Amino acid sequence: MATQNLSTWKSNALNLNSLRKQLSAFLDDTAYIYTLTSLTRDASGIIQQNGSAPNVEDGIVTLCTCKHYMRQGNKGKWKGVWIIGLTPIVKNKGFDGEKNYIFYITRVEKEFTNHKEFYDYLHLNHPKAIIPKNGSRNELGDIFEPKTGIVIDGVTELNPISYIDASKIHNHGTAWIHDVSLNPLSASPVSTPLLLGEIKKSFVWEKPTIVWKGTKSVRRKKLTLGGAFALMI
Repeated sequence: MATQNLSTWKSNALNLNSLRKQLSAFLDDTAYIYTLTSLTRDASGIIQQNGSAPNVEDGIVTLCTCKHYMRQGNKGKWKGVWIIGLTPIVKNKGFDGEKNYIFYITRVEKEFTNHKEFYDYLHLNHPKAIIPKNGSRNELGDIFEPKTGIVIDGVTELNPISYIDASKIHNHGTAWIHDVSLNPLSASPVSTPLLLGEIKKSFVWEKPTIVWKGTKSVRRKKLTLGGAFALMI
């Protein structure tokens, strides 16, 4: 099973008190919390990300191929919002069946409307990151590579034909086209915000460290960041 490389993250030593202190200036900010289903835990206790979203490789958090309706519901207003992803609790994925843990926290730095825009931004500003995040060439990537030699504009930027076919590569198979837009075969496709986390305000834990004591396996919850901290131990 493919898994993302989390080795660049150094959050494991960061406990709840240290995290709360570090983020004390942002407690009134909006935060969205949800549970990932793509995580497993190996025999040594290390968390594995076996899905494409979020893609947390190369020390950058991107969220482009999951939580479509959550992202759609805050369209145009994601900058400065926090996203908190929880581990599942299911035993057959290596967890204890009782507790959700914090897997990642990020503050959204930028919101993009299409994959070409995001791909071009990363290629210019974080060229190393585009290698593991390229969903057209990486099974667990979440940003699709625009084709060269064609014009991609406001009409075609949400059309899967404008991107290198990922159906034989990506873990979403032929469904990757729905990551390009909500209704990719429509004459009027709808964009879903593609999110980039702020590097210095992003944290990923390879080991279960901070427990979520709120609703178990929450699908989506909106709180303040301070309210979310109140539900962690």
